[in-house]
Amino acid sequence: MNPALHRRHLLQWAAAVGPALLALPASAHEYFTPNLRISHPWCRATPADAPFAIVNMTFEEVALADHLIGVETPVATAVEMGGPTAGAAIDIAIPAGREFVLGEDGLFIRLVGLKQALELGRSYPLRLVFAQGGEVNATLDVAYGQRS
Repeated sequence: MNPALHRRHLLQWAAAVGPALLALPASAHEYFTPNLRISHPWCRATPADAPFAIVNMTFEEVALADHLIGVETPVATAVEMGGPTAGAAIDIAIPAGREFVLGEDGLFIRLVGLKQALELGRSYPLRLVFAQGGEVNATLDVAYGQRS
């Protein structure tokens, strides 16, 4: 094969496939149910003796309202809701038609009884259970340093 023609085909292939390959890491932080998209579950790093860690995430493209009714992870002995409208059990209403955020400044999920320090840059398994959408196996990223 002509070397110039080979380079041309290689460049065409790279131009066609390259952008898709660059987009792959971003999709690793998105998870889906039939009714919504979950974006980037994360928490801050914790020391070994931390009493809890707060899980942050965003629900987007919510086609039908749902409820987050369970959260499980092997790094904690229990999971609780926290925030101004928190109840005893995990039951978070996710309204249809708008973005809904769980985070440190509002309603949140708290991992209690941590079994280990959550280290910056690490990822841990996280299972989310929805009333309508079923179970979603996600990854909890430790994305930021400890709060001071």
